[in-house]
Amino acid sequence: SNVEGGVAWSNTSAASVAGGDFASVELLAGESSEWLMASAFDFTIPRGSTIDGITAEYETSATLTASARAAGVRLTVAGMLRGISRALSIVHWLLAWTYVTAGTQNDRWEESFKGRDVNASDFGIAIRVTIDGVLPTDAHIRHIRMTIHYTLPIQTGYTTGTAVVGA
Repeated sequence: SNVEGGVAWSNTSAASVAGGDFASVELLAGESSEWLMASAFDFTIPRGSTIDGITAEYETSATLTASARAAGVRLTVAGMLRGISRALSIVHWLLAWTYVTAGTQNDRWEESFKGRDVNASDFGIAIRVTIDGVLPTDAHIRHIRMTIHYTLPIQTGYTTGTAVVGA
């Protein structure tokens, strides 16, 4: 789904299948796209786990090299942008399909997500693209994947023994 101002993406549902069709946006000099939002990753983080970091990878290409780049990469919950942007604004998208990574195994995007947040069907990622060139450029996203790095809760337990008195 798309939110906020900017040029609309076309074929947005195509960005969910690796190696398949792709979402696309045509941008003129100085334009940015709307946010392309992807969610419903079907995570099943165990209750009580600590979210250590979130990594997002998205497969990109562009019709002109050294032109299109991510203007913003944010996490989303319930359709709302969360955390700080992890866009690598100096990395321009190539002509060939290439994965771009945002976040790391120790990066919580300056948020404190719980397992229930990332397990929710409305948890996801939003990507906004802009161009630096003067010629019209088509930017494409073909696949988006996310990895949630977490620590399981510490399991505590006890055992009870019975002594036999006088034995």
